[in-house]
Amino acid sequence: MKRYKLVISKMLVILIPASLLIGCVNLDEEPGKALLSPEVLTTPEALDAALAGAYRQVQNNARWSHFYIPGYGGDDITTHSASNKAGFRAFDQRNVTPTTERVSNHWNAMYLPMRSINNVIESQDKIVGGDTELINAKIGEAYFLRGLLYFYLTRSFGKVPLQLSSVPDPELGVSEILDIYNQIEADFLEAEKLLPVINSASPGSANRPNKGSANAFLAKLYLYWGGWPLKDNSKYQKSAERAKMVIDNASNHGFAMVDDMNTLWSEKDENRFNSEGVFTLVMCRPCGGAYGNRTTGRLGYPGDVGGWTETFAEVKFMNDMPEGHRKDASYVTELEIDGVLTNWTEFENEPRPLLKKVTGLAEEIPPTSNNSNNNINRYFMRYAEVLLTYAEASGRAGNSTNEAWEAYNQVRRRAAGLLPYTDTYPSDITSGDLAEIAFMERKWELCGEFERWYDMCRTETVEEALSDRSQEINQIIGSLGTDNYFTPIPQAEIDKAPQLGN
Repeated sequence: MKRYKLVISKMLVILIPASLLIGCVNLDEEPGKALLSPEVLTTPEALDAALAGAYRQVQNNARWSHFYIPGYGGDDITTHSASNKAGFRAFDQRNVTPTTERVSNHWNAMYLPMRSINNVIESQDKIVGGDTELINAKIGEAYFLRGLLYFYLTRSFGKVPLQLSSVPDPELGVSEILDIYNQIEADFLEAEKLLPVINSASPGSANRPNKGSANAFLAKLYLYWGGWPLKDNSKYQKSAERAKMVIDNASNHGFAMVDDMNTLWSEKDENRFNSEGVFTLVMCRPCGGAYGNRTTGRLGYPGDVGGWTETFAEVKFMNDMPEGHRKDASYVTELEIDGVLTNWTEFENEPRPLLKKVTGLAEEIPPTSNNSNNNINRYFMRYAEVLLTYAEASGRAGNSTNEAWEAYNQVRRRAAGLLPYTDTYPSDITSGDLAEIAFMERKWELCGEFERWYDMCRTETVEEALSDRSQEINQIIGSLGTDNYFTPIPQAEIDKAPQLGN
């Protein structure tokens, strides 16, 4: 296997090849290595290795649950009531402090890759030789990654430092949320300009972003911009416009919903490299313990079958979800324990339904498997979300067109086990409050994907959702008001840079 070494500010990082992390499934490569530093990042080969380093750092953090830890505050996800899950439990109970376990991990997960990403961006005028379009595309990927990470950061922490240089400024303070959103917008717009319509290096699932990926995240950014805390309603129309651009060019970008949701959380290459991923991080268990997905598999099972009891489904949320194909593809309610088919209510440790999006498919990762490191890819956005963003944003902009209703109904049809792209079904919905109807559909479609908490915040529905949550495990302790929406900056960061606490 080919390996690269990247020197960044006196730190040595061992990299697996860019082709593996961001697209290729062929692991048979000739041995080789390259040594580079920010000062010598002047060749296409150096750019490739630097970009691989940036992806590697993102992947190394996104493969762990702490990357998504605010998602445990949603009404769709819960964790163990005891055990060693204190950090996840604090978010679940809305009782997070600057010293809460794993808060620093969550912060670092987004900030650690920034230096590598900024290093790539700063190289754009230094590269000599090579294909200009390919070089631009790689610079565009770096802009995309920076916008993506800052979007996660500000949704989690609110005001954060805008680190836009490969040389960090220790005196840098936090920026206003509006300034952060403006920077994210600028990064995604630059990415959209530089990226290709479809990335030839990506085998599917947009493992490397394209123009459609950038526009899709712009649409999502504007959807959030219209909600809390900025509440700029003018952004809803921009959200709808960007989402429509993706939809109108979906075939060119390689985007489409798969017919069967069950195949989305599969370890098999023919399933995990699919058309639904708008941007996806490739996981790779055969590459070694450092490259597989650690947010899925064994950690989604109870202790009864040797699971890690980390991520479970919320009971009331599951009970409220409409019956049908999507619900069956989202939950596991029975396990074979000691040869007996056992309902989740009879689990000894602990009695919670399971999320199939977390456990994976039992025929691929059996419940009794010791596999806590697997091949299930991590979707940062699916095409179904683009359709629902278009529908919801159109409704909130007061422009509920037939096309917006069709986008919503495509998702709804698949949820019922029907083919999404066939002619209109008699059960299609074409009237009512599209914004709220699409928002509810988003609730069910994205359950267990660590997005629900952020959606509750932007619509200021946290108290409504969590006050009605099942309370028998992990009862709510903290405030459900907007004063408790953001994660506090870790105390360890404030100790190093006191200005972050002001």
